[in-house]
Amino acid sequence: AYIRLGEQPYVLCSHRDLSERKLAENILRESARQFRELIDRSPVAMAVHDGSGHTTLLNRKFISLFGYGQEDVPTVEDWWRKAYPDPDYRRKVNEAWAAATQKAARTGEELRLPEYRVTCKDGTVRTIQFGWARIGLLDLVIFEDLTERKVLEAQLQQAQKMEAIGH
Repeated sequence: AYIRLGEQPYVLCSHRDLSERKLAENILRESARQFRELIDRSPVAMAVHDGSGHTTLLNRKFISLFGYGQEDVPTVEDWWRKAYPDPDYRRKVNEAWAAATQKAARTGEELRLPEYRVTCKDGTVRTIQFGWARIGLLDLVIFEDLTERKVLEAQLQQAQKMEAIGH
């Protein structure tokens, strides 16, 4: 800005050192990148949703387990419709999920839900146990695939029954 003191004109300049702010922004950006990388490389299937129900991240394990990418399930509602195609079962799971997550959000606890059957993109059905935690404004959902364990348990039970009746 130009100012005049008497007959003499002056230029008024103001400088602000932004190096600390730039450093903080870079640290924050790097921290977010590392968070995304940790989630993406996890051996456990995970999904992250924002407070509006938009999918912000599906890790590699999620995509390989279910076959759905972010373009398939851009919102939680899209996930519900695809993972639980039967409307009655979807309603049952959704009601249990809503009640449990609301309680966990109030108490600040992590959540472990019972097992549910999830339909994958290729039509196969997996038995999944869910975990959930609210982290700031984000919801982190963890998917533990129990399908193989359930098959082995059923085979073991069948073998025990056969042994019990003398075969």
